[in-house]
Amino acid sequence: MGFSLPNFLRRTPPAALEQYFAACGFCGLEGVNWTTNDRALLGQVREAVEALPDHDRERVFDDFERAAQLCNEIGQRALQSVLADELREAVRAGDPRAKLAAPTLRRARRSARRAAVGIQQ
Repeated sequence: MGFSLPNFLRRTPPAALEQYFAACGFCGLEGVNWTTNDRALLGQVREAVEALPDHDRERVFDDFERAAQLCNEIGQRALQSVLADELREAVRAGDPRAKLAAPTLRRARRSARRAAVGIQQ
């Protein structure tokens, strides 16, 4: 199944969308009412994204598609694998911080899974 902007917008908390667009500094999203009801917000954001210049719109779609991919089961496994590999390498290299980081990385993986479930619901 391909990427769907409306599906992604429906599954992403409005505060996260607002933070993303504020950080990117795209012009044209200043008029979005981030506190409106979900249906109205979906329409406002979709219209604003579609009105962006081509290169900005492509960036939004690329970013959102990557985020959606990281939230699916395959993406979550890939993230966990990278974290585990990096931690194993650090332990093998004798990095004393690696032993301290292991519990933090486990918590980060759990948080990432919970966040992904929240975004995809």
